[in-house]
Amino acid sequence: MSLNAMGTVGDLLVDTIERFSDRIAVEDDGREISYRQFGRDVTGTIDFFQQHGVEPGDRIAQITANCYEQLVVITAAYIGGYGSLALQYNADFDDHQYALEDIRPSIVFVDDERRDRLSALKENCNYHFSGFDYKTLKGFLRSNEPRAIGSFRGATQADQLARLNQTGGTSGRPKVVTISSGALTYTILAHATANAFDADTKILICSPISHGGGSFIHPVLLKGGRAIIEKKFDPQHVVAGGISGRINTLFMVPTMMYTLLDHPDATAIQPGMLKRIIYGAAPSSPQRLRQAIDTFGPVLLQSYGQSEAPGTILYLSPEDHMHPEDKRLTSAGKPYPGVSVKLILHGEEIPFGSDEVGEICVRGPHVMMGYWNAPELSAEAFDGGWLHTGDMARMDADGFYYIVSRMKDMIISGGFNVYASEVENTLEQHPAVNTSAVIGVPDEKWGEAVTAFVVLEEGAAVSEEALSQFVRNKKGPIKTPKTITFLDELPLTKVGKVDKKVLRSAYWDGGDREVN
Repeated sequence: MSLNAMGTVGDLLVDTIERFSDRIAVEDDGREISYRQFGRDVTGTIDFFQQHGVEPGDRIAQITANCYEQLVVITAAYIGGYGSLALQYNADFDDHQYALEDIRPSIVFVDDERRDRLSALKENCNYHFSGFDYKTLKGFLRSNEPRAIGSFRGATQADQLARLNQTGGTSGRPKVVTISSGALTYTILAHATANAFDADTKILICSPISHGGGSFIHPVLLKGGRAIIEKKFDPQHVVAGGISGRINTLFMVPTMMYTLLDHPDATAIQPGMLKRIIYGAAPSSPQRLRQAIDTFGPVLLQSYGQSEAPGTILYLSPEDHMHPEDKRLTSAGKPYPGVSVKLILHGEEIPFGSDEVGEICVRGPHVMMGYWNAPELSAEAFDGGWLHTGDMARMDADGFYYIVSRMKDMIISGGFNVYASEVENTLEQHPAVNTSAVIGVPDEKWGEAVTAFVVLEEGAAVSEEALSQFVRNKKGPIKTPKTITFLDELPLTKVGKVDKKVLRSAYWDGGDREVN
């Protein structure tokens, strides 16, 4: 192991649990769980793994909605030296079967609602695994005398597999990202530092722990704070928690933030009641961000990352959000401490501050080990010694990065590159527009025609012609949508992102090639 390697996430969490043993770590379903009890449940769960024949390095999978037990199993995997795999609980059966047969976990845990799914998976998967519901695990924990959490200090190595994540999966089979123990140590430290978490932090986790929501629990616990776990997002619960002081920190995808802002009681959460609103996972409207700042105060932090460099590539701090020009609100920010970022296009590095577009490429202590069982894809992602993110961006003279599109969202129209997010941001500057999505569709003349789907503000009206002219005046004819379709709502993936594959499907005949 390298002399300057990161410490392990297992040791970090052992120290955290010991340090804050008398404080409350988690609230879930009316329960308050101390750090001491959390540690006992974690070590008892490691005992459960071992009694069922799980070996170090084996994978532990979960299919569950948010709950305390899910966090316990994840933490036990990190401390005990196993690979944690938290699957999207509302995925369909075929996706779950594919994931298990590909990754082959030794144990699969489910919540009560997915017992039938577990039985069907055990019957249909092409290998044997042990499957349990949390009731079984809780029964074991009540009867077991766990070892001290400190006895697991030094049980893992920094370069050991600690987590597996399936990537988006909006097209084709998802790739599986493998993350080392040392990489998770870095992401916890980075999130805790950038967000200034402290012992008074009370973060609401209501987006899936298996995705972005789970990334912020351990960073909050690192500082002695508290995680409030709920199964789903309810804006009324957020308002009530903010007013009472039970909640002072939020993580949201943009659609959740917009729903909260549109709630009739949102303004009851006065500036000063919330310490931080972390948002990310999808582009955000500058107008709605300004509305959030006006409503809740200067507490917004945007975090940009991806599974391959877990959640910590760029961030836009609360101070950055207060820049007088709204353009700054369209930025993804600057690199997290210790992360190197550069832009590359066609193998050539884009000069800093040139405002030219290139692919975001990353180096840092948290970059993935590679894709599971996919060495060719891993080599492609690491081309030239950098992680290639697939996101296109430009950097301004002040060092702020502006993401313009996924590479797959770049539209080539009449030989010109048009970036979907740039058109979306322009559309959303119109006062009648709530949100939008832009894609390219096949066109005999243009190759791809810029096509927009728009959801209007409640009670607002604007014609397609007027909205097209609005974009033309700001961006010129090339970036102006050839067609605008008005919808009541945009299709979303199961994790709350706009599902452009659904929008494209009407135009691309379901083919693998979505360029023309």
